Amino acid sequence: MGKRAAQSKAASRPKGKSPAVVVGIIVAAFVAFTVILGAIVAFDSFLDERDPTYGDVDDTEVIGSDHEIYAPETDDEKAIFDVATTRLGSVASGNDEVLHAAIANDFADCVLSYTGESAASLGLDADAYADWAMRSLVYEVDWVYVDGEADEATVYYYANSYRSYDVAREVCYAIADGVDAQEALSNACENAEMGYELFLTVDLEKAGGTWRIDESEWADPSENDLLWLFT
Repeated sequence: MGKRAAQSKAASRPKGKSPAVVVGIIVAAFVAFTVILGAIVAFDSFLDERDPTYGDVDDTEVIGSDHEIYAPETDDEKAIFDVATTRLGSVASGNDEVLHAAIANDFADCVLSYTGESAASLGLDADAYADWAMRSLVYEVDWVYVDGEADEATVYYYANSYRSYDVAREVCYAIADGVDAQEALSNACENAEMGYELFLTVDLEKAGGTWRIDESEWADPSENDLLWLFT
């Protein structure tokens, strides 16, 4: 009788997990949630670090905000800095003949290649286009390397501009699609965006005690890094 009563009592107990098991499941679920949340936060942070940051493209006075401002120290560094920034300033004001000619020619070649007509015959001013493109240039010197023994120096700098290369192509595509040439150029310039910031160089040499840009390299498309921004 005692054994049968015990079996009957056991059978009448509600079936389910013990409190210890329930607590274990809750703890495991919390740990899993914490691990997953941590992974999501870490991955999001990783993406933020990889996302490049550029200067405010609406303010052409500003380039990358994360650069240290370079301050020349020696007399040579100061002279080199002045020569390089004066030349870059000439480009940004549309007054450099080498860059101006290269950009204008590239634009004219694009129009001729895609439409079969010259830019002039379509009423497009390649020189005015080059001037517009050059005036979008922003730059910032990073540092100056001086080789005193060889009387040579290299200026390293950041530069950015409107994507004039892309603008020229957009104009050509639009004209080929039947859009009026002037309207195509106006739309492309209005919708132009700044390109990717590049890290470029310009070489200088010391002759007669004066630092100057190597004009032969500046005029050579394969040597002048700045042309990469525009053509």
